[in-house]
Amino acid sequence: MIRNLLVFAGLLLATSCTSESGYYRLDGRIMGTSYQITVGDNDVSKSEVESRALAAMTEVDRLMSTYKPDSEISRFNRHTGGDCFPISAPTLEVLLAAEKVHAQTGGAFDITVGPLVNLWGFGPDKRHGRPEADAISALLDTLGQQHLSIDAERSCIRKANARLAIDLSAIAKGYAVDRVAAQLDALGIENYLVEIGGEVKAAGQSPRQGPWRIAIESPVAESRGIQKVITPGEGGVATSGDYRNYFEEDGQRYSHTLDPRSGYPVNHHLASITIIHESVMLADAFATALDVMGPDGARAFARQYGLPVFLITKSENGFEEWISPEFENYLPGGDFSPGGDM
Repeated sequence: MIRNLLVFAGLLLATSCTSESGYYRLDGRIMGTSYQITVGDNDVSKSEVESRALAAMTEVDRLMSTYKPDSEISRFNRHTGGDCFPISAPTLEVLLAAEKVHAQTGGAFDITVGPLVNLWGFGPDKRHGRPEADAISALLDTLGQQHLSIDAERSCIRKANARLAIDLSAIAKGYAVDRVAAQLDALGIENYLVEIGGEVKAAGQSPRQGPWRIAIESPVAESRGIQKVITPGEGGVATSGDYRNYFEEDGQRYSHTLDPRSGYPVNHHLASITIIHESVMLADAFATALDVMGPDGARAFARQYGLPVFLITKSENGFEEWISPEFENYLPGGDFSPGGDM
């Protein structure tokens, strides 16, 4: 599902990463978005760190992009045969995680929603407009992860119909963050922050010799302000929301967040969802699923699984916050311990 990612990690670093602090920053663009990696003092050369980080991100982009025609996912989406299509170990790992989240969320998270995203104009063509109800209904008959078979032993996947297509944009960036963090861990780097398209993973200490402090953006389309500051510890952070990516037609506002169960954009007052999890990949996926569920469903899910969740809901009086008990541990002064048993 195409999402607008809202967490930003300019943090307390701004442009002050100097040699005096021993920290430096790598930044650029990948996977159709920006990345920023801040690395603390270590014995590894900067060129080695950059090479390993770029290789990790590039591999995910090469395998899972829906914008690259030669990616593994794009080739599978064009595949019309009923045979089992071979996939790489990284793609298999992400697909198995997506299958688990799909089951846990009752179908609110569904990686086969890509054709529906395109139908509503939120895909690569960007031709916004409300589709005909018959077109939505006909497409729904061919979508759903129940039509995707994963053979983990043979590392291949099979589609039940030729129209089935996969879109990993709601989980792949989180996975890329995890992959970069794993490379930094393997190099023995203890202090770092990785951010790709708003998905964040922190470890160790910031240049201020204290915990990393991450700003969650206020859900206001016309400006960029801070709603809340958190200290995620060793956790990963993902945020989802709908206030920057939508279109209006005949006075009706249509969100880019589509409910794969109904085929229509969500219509609720949940503006922003932030989730903390030891796996950024899972935080990414759960944030999308809870966005689909709406405020009541998101709160119920957070309670059921003990998930650290922060919700911002639109009301007549402005914005209202809901913080799960587990999320309170990540507010400044809390005793953080990333959730990871899901």
